[in-house]
Amino acid sequence: MTPDVERTLVTPPAAGALQARGSAATRLKLASVLAVVFFSFHLPYLPASLEDLDSINFALGVREFDVAQHQPHPPGYPVFIFVAKAANAVAPTEVSALSGVSIVAATLGVLAIAVLFHRLDPDAPAAWWFAATTLAATAPLHWFSAARPLSDAMGLAAALAVQGLALSASIPHVKAVRGESPASHRGRRGAPMTRRDDRAYREYVREEQRSQRGCIAGRMQLEFHHGLLGCSMRAGA
Repeated sequence: MTPDVERTLVTPPAAGALQARGSAATRLKLASVLAVVFFSFHLPYLPASLEDLDSINFALGVREFDVAQHQPHPPGYPVFIFVAKAANAVAPTEVSALSGVSIVAATLGVLAIAVLFHRLDPDAPAAWWFAATTLAATAPLHWFSAARPLSDAMGLAAALAVQGLALSASIPHVKAVRGESPASHRGRRGAPMTRRDDRAYREYVREEQRSQRGCIAGRMQLEFHHGLLGCSMRAGA
């Protein structure tokens, strides 16, 4: 193989990988800056008192967890109360602990919003993605709910994180199970079955043959494919 051909084969994937890493690093920096700004604008403005019956129930739950006594109200919010109890060990009051947990959760929610928007449209320009994340993070409902001594901010952050993870693991996971990558089918076309064995696929190695209709460059592992299909059918049943 000549050096020119080797550079042609190696350089484009390497350049693409570097570009992808650079884009991911840029998005991470922008999202982190937005999260820090969001946190900085909320931390100095902790509420001075509890605001409604739900927040009172949460404060009572931080003191003594008893769902039967509405401390807090059902379903009890055990994760939120556990985190608030831990925060109450360093916070001066229950209201400060509850509000602090909400602010931290809402800040993490900003990062979750960024991940979700990126997964919804990975090819969107960084300016659009950043503008959409900023608009969602500064929406009045999200902005003012972030400092309230309630579980709303933590619940929203958890829901956004689950959606982002689900989108991240959907298509790549299926391809990885089949032993493929997102680019594994580029330049491939389905091959007709051979006359000798109806279960086999013909493998073409020359570029002229691969460019013809019905050609495929790789060989399908039928036993592995049928095994996955059988497992899927049994799991569905």
